[in-house]
Amino acid sequence: ALFWYHNMVAHKRTFFAEIRRFIPARQVTDKGMIGIDLGSSSVKVARIELVEGQPQLTGVAVEELPEGVSEGPDWDKVVREILQRLKRTGLLNGSIVMGFHHMDSVVEPIRMPKMPMSELNQSVLWEAKERLSLSPDRSVIRFIVAGEVSVDNQLQFEILVVAAPKDYILAQWRMLADLGLKVAAIEPVNLA
Repeated sequence: ALFWYHNMVAHKRTFFAEIRRFIPARQVTDKGMIGIDLGSSSVKVARIELVEGQPQLTGVAVEELPEGVSEGPDWDKVVREILQRLKRTGLLNGSIVMGFHHMDSVVEPIRMPKMPMSELNQSVLWEAKERLSLSPDRSVIRFIVAGEVSVDNQLQFEILVVAAPKDYILAQWRMLADLGLKVAAIEPVNLA
């Protein structure tokens, strides 16, 4: 069953007003920003638009997947059908940030000596390969510098490494692009 609450009623907006702290207005386009969670049991969508210059939740959809459909070609087909229906409603018009669940995704904090940003990318890839046993050939590996700390009077970067199987990420991206959706990001749900 599809539940879509467009233009949430005023009493529910108070809860969602907290979203403003997490989504700066500059990240929301004129057409809105849409979060999609493609899970093994349901597809969830939340749409945020600028209302009087402030991000507001303006649409939500949750559709449960049929019993026994959790992965493989059946999952792909059902999810595509759901997304096509939601696209026709206008809920998916805008930039998409898709969250995904995958048992081989990694979100791991590491520390590294402070260095020029021009050197950091190669250093993080090397660390991911050596310390986390991730292959840059088989994984999409990204990182975020979360801050700096002093350890034994030496400045170090606190880094969050995020990785997922490359073939899985490309398949998800392709599915959304084939539906004509504008994908801004794909990230593991435990990071989203």
